[in-house]
Amino acid sequence: MTWPTEEDRVYAAEVGRRLRGWRVMRRLTQQQTAERAGVDRVVVIAAELGAVALDLTRLRRLAWALGAPLPELVDKDSIPPRAAGSHSGPAPRRR
Repeated sequence: MTWPTEEDRVYAAEVGRRLRGWRVMRRLTQQQTAERAGVDRVVVIAAELGAVALDLTRLRRLAWALGAPLPELVDKDSIPPRAAGSHSGPAPRRR
């Protein structure tokens, strides 16, 4: 089996869309997210583009930085949050 497979690339892109969705929903910049997660901004950019396969430690740090449950970032059956109005997802809470 070659690495990464097409399925791996598609999955990485989906995780990246979910990361971006959570970041946008939290109104954070890529730099703010990186600082909160303790990673370089390039990691956030590459992750959002689906250009890297993140290890568990970085995924956990990014999830924590975004206040996102890890399963919602990685579970294929989860519905991602809205990113700039382009995704369906949980409705904003009313106060």
